[in-house]
Amino acid sequence: MSKLNNLNGKKIAIFGGSFNPVHNGHLLTAQKLYEYFHFDYILFIPANIPVHKNSKDFPDATHRLNMVKLAIENYPYFIYSDIEIKRGGFTYTIDTVMELKQRFPLIQKISFIIGDDLLSGLSSWKNIDQLLQEVELICLKRSKDNIADTDYPVLFFLNPLYDISSTEIRKRIKAKLPIDFMLPDRVKKYILDNQLYITSSLIHKSSY
Repeated sequence: MSKLNNLNGKKIAIFGGSFNPVHNGHLLTAQKLYEYFHFDYILFIPANIPVHKNSKDFPDATHRLNMVKLAIENYPYFIYSDIEIKRGGFTYTIDTVMELKQRFPLIQKISFIIGDDLLSGLSSWKNIDQLLQEVELICLKRSKDNIADTDYPVLFFLNPLYDISSTEIRKRIKAKLPIDFMLPDRVKKYILDNQLYITSSLIHKSSY
């Protein structure tokens, strides 16, 4: 794991998101993508302020970045970037892609990963037509039964539905329920040490 390497000549997949927090479902998905498509790197990019999500209760972006760092630190083919956090403001994919291409003009290929829940809203993305000229869009399908309904050139990848979500983790923390097996131990420790996702009384570490 490292921050941005020299990506010139490399095949990468951008795995963006709020990562609020990053969990084992993210990591399992990234591993499957890495193996199937033979990417050189999976690039995790935490969003600063996601355009398509309510970010009112988000912890500081630095916390979400730190959790990503901890989650991927033992995997050399997983790398991270704070490019969107440093840029500030709302996160737009086209801005990130163009900044990466400016920094690494000889990059071989960029794929961008989305979930099938975002498919219907692609037409509202900033400069979507330009984006699709710059990247290969890979959509994660949750099941074979999902009907792909889009006019955009999208590559579909059947990804098992891991019954783990950031929302569920946050709810369990607020309810003082265990979050073991849902995310890496290092991330769990970081959440507890920094008292993240707690709205009322503090969670006792002994309850975990």
